[in-house]
Amino acid sequence: MKKYKCVYTDKKGRIYYKVTLGKDKVKNKPIQVKSYKNEYGKSFKTLEDAYAATLIVKAEFIKNQNQCTDECQTFSNYIDKVYKPYYSRTVQDSTAYNAKSHFKLMKDYFNNKPLNKITRIDCSDFCLFLLDKFPGKDPSPTASNYAGAVWVRFRAALTHAFDMNIIHVQPSAGLRSPAKEKIKTPYWTFEDFKTAITSFDMSDFHQQWHATIIWLYYFTGVRVSEGTALTWNDVDLDKAEIIINKTFSQDSDGKQTLHEHTKTNAGMRTIDLDTQTVEILRRWKSIQPNASAKGYVIGKSGTVAVSKSTISRLLKTVCTKNDVTSITGKSLRKSHTSYLINELNESNQKYVQQRLGHEKIQTTLDYYAAFDANDDARKLKRHNMDKQLSESGLQLFENDKKSSKSTKKSTIIKLVG
Repeated sequence: MKKYKCVYTDKKGRIYYKVTLGKDKVKNKPIQVKSYKNEYGKSFKTLEDAYAATLIVKAEFIKNQNQCTDECQTFSNYIDKVYKPYYSRTVQDSTAYNAKSHFKLMKDYFNNKPLNKITRIDCSDFCLFLLDKFPGKDPSPTASNYAGAVWVRFRAALTHAFDMNIIHVQPSAGLRSPAKEKIKTPYWTFEDFKTAITSFDMSDFHQQWHATIIWLYYFTGVRVSEGTALTWNDVDLDKAEIIINKTFSQDSDGKQTLHEHTKTNAGMRTIDLDTQTVEILRRWKSIQPNASAKGYVIGKSGTVAVSKSTISRLLKTVCTKNDVTSITGKSLRKSHTSYLINELNESNQKYVQQRLGHEKIQTTLDYYAAFDANDDARKLKRHNMDKQLSESGLQLFENDKKSSKSTKKSTIIKLVG
């Protein structure tokens, strides 16, 4: 008769199993399980049935032990060993790099607290801690963009633990997130741009370089990282267009890396250039050192890409020197949108969306489109409305001076030819 490990027969001929599963660290005794019945409460008929039951018992024990180990691990250990490796594989390198400071903030707050001991109150307290430590510029005490960004990543980390069955309750579910700050992003009006750009001495190499950088961003609306990655083989001066198909970003270690794609699929686009922009780029290319097909367009040299910090310092200096609205590189993107809407009277929202490379038109409308509501701009809009209505022939009342004695006549809309 074949023998099976951990399976026995007593003096009455009954079959049973007795399994040692490990050691109880608290009681310092072996963990043993003995049974004459299977998982359905029926007696074993064969030794093989009893042996199969031992395998099930061992598997369940190992599963429960692993689950207990996962649940009891500290929050910090979970972030470092489980969530960060997963997160870094699901986002762009630059996003993973920017998230490092957020993860450190979470770990410092929860430290060695067991993951399965984090409660809804703990989560709520953490949210309040973020709002106190990183208050926004918005008057509302519950609005902070930075606090909101950290909170979103914290909640996502707990959701992942819940999805992986590491925890059985998502403690932050349903809690209100910090609100977004309702702050208007500064931008240049066309008058600001004229004041700034005419301050450069175009006979000086460095000033022509700086003027070319600002001009290109203002009249194309490209993202800062798209502009720094632009190479001369992306520019067709004869067709008056540039192709946006790559970008710079930071890798997980903070190192600048060139990617052969843009932030979004919609970012892969072609942008038309005006005649003066073409001429400015043509003149810059003629004097730029090491200009070549693969050379960087707005680099001081074609072999070296200009950094985002260089552009930030340039704009800070220009704004201070000319006493114009203080803006950043990103603000030049909004300034371009303002130029399209307020100076060119561009009303085709899809055109603006495509030019900026946005996936959703709502992003264009909510964050970039800005109407200059000064008196002159409003007067011009009223004039355009009057002109359009006059040209259409639509008029509610006949323009007859003799009828001014009474206004009780019929108000049927009619076309006056």
